[in-house]
Formats: sequence, C-alpha cells, structure tokens
Amino acid sequence: MQYRHNTSDLRSLVKNHTVVPGLVLATIGGFFAFIGAFNMLWNKWLYWVLFGSIQDSWLANLGALGSQVLPLVLYLVVLYVVIRYYKRRFGQVKPRFEEKMKLTIELVGAFVAYFTIQAFDTRLHSAVSMTLLIFALFLLIHWWLFARMQMHYLILAAIAIALSVVPLFNRAVYYWLYIKYPSPDWYGFNIAMCAGLLLLVAGLLDHWHMLRVFARVRSYVGANSSAEPESADMKAGMENL
Repeated sequence: MQYRHNTSDLRSLVKNHTVVPGLVLATIGGFFAFIGAFNMLWNKWLYWVLFGSIQDSWLANLGALGSQVLPLVLYLVVLYVVIRYYKRRFGQVKPRFEEKMKLTIELVGAFVAYFTIQAFDTRLHSAVSMTLLIFALFLLIHWWLFARMQMHYLILAAIAIALSVVPLFNRAVYYWLYIKYPSPDWYGFNIAMCAGLLLLVAGLLDHWHMLRVFARVRSYVGANSSAEPESADMKAGMENL
C-alpha cells in the first residue's frame, strides 16, 4: 500500500516537475506579485517623488524605462539561478511531446482569457472579478492535467474564487479597485498581485511536496533494500513512471 502511494506521488511529481518545477512557478508568481505591487507604488507615489518636478526631462524618461526593464532583468536572473539549482540538485528530465503541447495550450489559453476578461472587468466595473475566476479555473486545469496529487491547488483555487467576490460585499474594496484610481492599469496591478501571490504559494508548496515525497521514497527504499523480491518489484514500478 505504501509502495503504491509512493508511486502515485512520484508519477504526479515527475509530470509536474518536468513541465513547471515548483520554484520556477514560484518565481513566475513572485514576478507578477512584485510587478503589481511595484507599479502601484511607482505610478502613485515613487515616480512623483523622484521626477514630479522634471517630468519632461531625459532623467524622468530614463527612470520610467528602468522601472519597466529592471524588474524583468531581476526576474530573469532569479529564474536562471532556480533552473541551475534544479539541474544540479535533481538533474534534468525532458517532458514528453504530449505534455509540452498540453502546457502550451494551457498557457496560451490562460494568457488570452486572463487579459481579455480583465479588459471587460475594467470596462464594466464588475463587482465580481471575472479575472480572478479565470485564474481559479487555470489552477484547476493545471491541477487536473499535471498535479493531481498536489491538493493545494484546489485550496488556492477556492481562495481565488473567494477573493473574486470580495468587491461584491465590500464597498471599500470596490471603491479601491474602480473609483479611487479609475485607470485600467490600477485594477490590473491589484489583480496581478493577488494572482501572483497565489502562484508563489503554489510553487513553494510544489517544491516542498517534492522534497517530502523524495525523502519518503528514499526512506522506503532504504528500509526495504534487503528484501530482494520487493526491491525488484519497486524497480519495475519505477521504470513504468
């Protein structure tokens, strides 16, 4: 029974790890959360403090360009470090063609749906964030396709759904999203921060779950290494992952 449980966990982990490793997903989520929070701070306060009196100068233009480029450069550096860590610590497993196609369809569909629905939200001032509902659907689809043993995706999707209806019941949140700063970018920054934090948590939990399962499997193999038939059975099972 323990062997079957370990094998099921490993199948799910290998599939999810080869597609989007946990810390890679965490860096994507962290990037979106950082972009949302940083742009809110930059657009409403920091830019005006630094360049409010010289808005038409080359220095202000350089600062505006840097605010867009530097976060991306920082993200790419962190992503490179994370990928190097996975290659050195766990090696590299190439995903199958079917898995790559599923991931491509999932990401393209999520990207198009996310920004299309976000445009409708900002135009209609929707009291229920359809953008967060689309994000919750993305989490459920990703769980179904690649990570069925990682049940935290269901919890995070439920949190996204709960957050999506907060403006419907809280006037202060609705005012913050749509009235106080009516720019469409403002709504997008807030939603990006929420979605990014949820992705960050999902990625960290993926990585933690992977380390825990690998440790459990190593312990199981070590405890049963003297049992020859069982070891052979486990080896055959591992080859079928």
